[in-house]
Amino acid sequence: MLRVFTALTLMVCLCSSAIAGLGQKNSKNNTKSNALPKNAINNSTQLQTEMNVSANVTAEAVLIPRTDVTRIFGKEIANNYAVIQLIVGNKSSDAALIVHGIFIDYTRWALSGFKPGPSVSIDGVNRDKADKFQASTDSHQIASEEYRVVRGQLLDAQTRSARNWIVRALTLAGSIAGAYAFSLREQGFVRGIASFNGTIVPGVQTLWPDGTVEQLNRVSDFGYKANTVIPQKGSEVIVCFFPIDRFLSPGFRQLFLQSPALFFSPFQMLFDNTMKPAVAAVLGKDFGFGKANDVDTLANLLPCYKAISALRFAAHPSDSVRQASTQSDPNGGAVATDSDSSPIQTRSSVDILSHPTEEACLEEFGLRKDDKLGIVLKDKEAATIEKFKRFLVLDFISEMSLNNVKVVVDGVMTVDATSIAAKIDGVQFDRLDNCGDDHNLCFWGDPSIADGVRTGSINGAYLTGGELRVAEATALGIKVDTITEGSTDQLLHFSLKLNKAIPFGKSLHFIVGKTQSPGTTGSKTAKTLDSPQWEYVVGYPIAGPTVSKVEIDSAQSKVTITGTEFVDTPDNPLVVTLHKPDGKQADVSASALTISSSSQLVVPISDPQPGCWSVGVKVGKVLAREDPPPPPHVNTFTIEPSPKITSARRETERRLTVTGDNLIDAKTCDNQPMLTFRLVKSKDADPDNSPDLVPTSRSTASWTLRLPADFRQGTGFVKVLVNGKALPGAVQLK
Repeated sequence: MLRVFTALTLMVCLCSSAIAGLGQKNSKNNTKSNALPKNAINNSTQLQTEMNVSANVTAEAVLIPRTDVTRIFGKEIANNYAVIQLIVGNKSSDAALIVHGIFIDYTRWALSGFKPGPSVSIDGVNRDKADKFQASTDSHQIASEEYRVVRGQLLDAQTRSARNWIVRALTLAGSIAGAYAFSLREQGFVRGIASFNGTIVPGVQTLWPDGTVEQLNRVSDFGYKANTVIPQKGSEVIVCFFPIDRFLSPGFRQLFLQSPALFFSPFQMLFDNTMKPAVAAVLGKDFGFGKANDVDTLANLLPCYKAISALRFAAHPSDSVRQASTQSDPNGGAVATDSDSSPIQTRSSVDILSHPTEEACLEEFGLRKDDKLGIVLKDKEAATIEKFKRFLVLDFISEMSLNNVKVVVDGVMTVDATSIAAKIDGVQFDRLDNCGDDHNLCFWGDPSIADGVRTGSINGAYLTGGELRVAEATALGIKVDTITEGSTDQLLHFSLKLNKAIPFGKSLHFIVGKTQSPGTTGSKTAKTLDSPQWEYVVGYPIAGPTVSKVEIDSAQSKVTITGTEFVDTPDNPLVVTLHKPDGKQADVSASALTISSSSQLVVPISDPQPGCWSVGVKVGKVLAREDPPPPPHVNTFTIEPSPKITSARRETERRLTVTGDNLIDAKTCDNQPMLTFRLVKSKDADPDNSPDLVPTSRSTASWTLRLPADFRQGTGFVKVLVNGKALPGAVQLK
């Protein structure tokens, strides 16, 4: 932040001291009002508070430049706020500081337009006087916006950023194309749409990340919060956001955003050639002093102005902040009377300008030296007044410095924050690897990810010494742990360990409790001081499961299904349906399944019929989609038969009969015969070069096949093949 704001005033008013002062004032008028009942004193709790705030609290400030604000908090904040970082330190070893408000006071700023004294309207009523049940604002103070207001503005700007517009447009295009994929016969287009949605759009999101979430977190972490507590011997970094439009007009706003240093050392604007066009525009529009105030002319007159204006600081430079009134002095100087009416002698302008060039400097501004009155106007001619206006402009620019603006921290010193009930402002969860944030189904529905551990933090106040509880933890099988490392009075870290899926729409009530030891509250037993409950509703989009691959193991006893969103909850149960080759189907409940993760299921096969099987997965009422879409079908698998031949005999010159066990005529998922027979000349010959025998009749115990002409006589062996692979051994043809 600009160094102009480093001049700080810490103004803290204690409730206890205000009451004490009021009591002393009233004691002069009514002594009875100063006496309290003894039982009230005995029953009250005496708080250890620090009365002298200014001696125990320090504050330091820096204006964060616009380029840094853009990177830290985003462009929307950088263009609309003067962002000031405060470091507030509490040196007290007994009491904590509760910050009630932070504001800037520009009473002494030339551009404030503030006129000292009460605000009296045309009807003669003093509007600054408030009723005893009211409190009014001060017109010369600008409060910092609270972090929740700044977050709201940043959230609103997020949806309108160029990055999010492009990503949403790509997503919309992919969704529209996917909706019409069924009408496309060319599978290349279908696969291209799937690749666009599954590869290109996520790739753009990765290449062009949205930094708004991190910027929002920084606003929450560092932004000014009402009732921020700074513990004993501690300090806190507080970032304040002051709306630029509240105290700068468009022309000055442009100068401030482009070069804030000009507002701390305003005379630089007369010499910086790169800023002269903008400065000239401001002097002509926002200043309204006319064409006579040319930038180069004012720069040339600056040395003379500095010599003349030195009169103000000739006596005591530090007295410029004292309340003083000026009276005439017979010696040609001035007498400044401060609040205790003691005179302060200052040097006269005649003494200050005892220099060979003094006459030339005075002439430049239409002034002359008078031995009795000091520096006065030369005459009342129009040309003289125009020259004097130059002095007024330079004098006004000198008072434009933001060094005349104070940053004020308002608050109260109070007891240890651990004795105050915690306050919860929000609950946030950390992102989970291989899943995402808490708005994804896998976050709550898949306890296998990260061993069920979910971490997060609570934003609020008075969280020091608190332990987190979740009212529904026992019923839902959740283990709650409070993480003290990295926690502060406004931030409490925690972890939840899930042992089972949390249903969609389930409400979790977060409570922060503080255990007060016996004697702290006057009780002989320990008590728990609980915060108000914060309700968090578990929510995630249920797009439905997808199936991308189905595989059967070598023993053909179980099937592994790979996909997404395989989650089983009481409200949305997971059901797997197996479609057998004979047309029958069987539902497999979640209790019979092995749910390895939200992306993998293992299904047992109790009746392994040879042939083509298909799998259906349903979560609640949503049936799983195939990813990629068919063809080919990714939700099918084949169970192979286990045939065994015992004999092969020539029945006629054109037919032979093969007998055996499990000679099942099954089809693959591509509708190809699974079981085939071939003839070879020797038992160990390779059957790959032999054609499949054509069946004329078949059963599970025997097959009748056409006999090739070259095997009607002589030696031959029959081999059986399953899915084109020959089984060991062969049976001689008789």
